[in-house]
Amino acid sequence: MIDEWRENFKGVQYLHKPTNFIVTGAVDDLWQDENGEIIVVDYKSTSKEAKVTLDAEWQMATKDKWKYISGCFARMA
Repeated sequence: MIDEWRENFKGVQYLHKPTNFIVTGAVDDLWQDENGEIIVVDYKSTSKEAKVTLDAEWQMATKDKWKYISGCFARMA
């Protein structure tokens, strides 16, 4: 199903039942950790002439979302 998972607007989704929070996205890569757990990877990138930093306003929103999602998954463990 990897071809379908890589399609934008299809991708994969995971429902975290305790919070009713759904995480969705297209899969760029799959990793496997030392315990055999599968990690879904969705790379983000941008192109610009200026030095690349994580301080732009639009990047801060992405960082905040990542912190929230990471916290949800940490509580699931």
